[in-house]
Amino acid sequence: MLAATCAYVVSGCGAASSAETTPMGMTHAPSEDPIELSLTTTDGHVVELSDQRGGLVLLFVLATYDGLSQAEVRAVSRFTREATDTVVLGVVAERDAASFAPIYADALSPPFTIVYDAASTITEGTSALGDLPGVPTFYMIDGHGRIAERRTGYLTEAELFAMRDHARGRGGLTSAP
Repeated sequence: MLAATCAYVVSGCGAASSAETTPMGMTHAPSEDPIELSLTTTDGHVVELSDQRGGLVLLFVLATYDGLSQAEVRAVSRFTREATDTVVLGVVAERDAASFAPIYADALSPPFTIVYDAASTITEGTSALGDLPGVPTFYMIDGHGRIAERRTGYLTEAELFAMRDHARGRGGLTSAP
């Protein structure tokens, strides 16, 4: 089991294969279907992605024990503070996420909400997000509730803003940015 977990984490550290890369540099083709996903906050509240339609959402899928995920917190935190038109959710995707997510949130106190998938469908690759190629992985959801872009690996703050701008351009926003 540990070997599988290590392989899973390491897979997120490399660049996307050329078969996955689109002309815009995305590692996942945009989705035309709205994402239906329920996530649980560290205090037990349920966040439905469908309730976020009309706005932009960045899902920062991470593992609490992963060094690359931890290194990414700084850029995601700065993005969260500056991109006030985007809801940012840090999604803990690991075994026993319900136990680790509150500890992680309490220790780091990030400016974004930490959530987990109680059904473990994200980790298993059976959620509406599809397969999870590794951690960290970022999903930018547009105003229509569709995946505008998915990228895996370390991203700079500028790359996060580029993802946001691309999602903004896909429309569906209920208010001007």
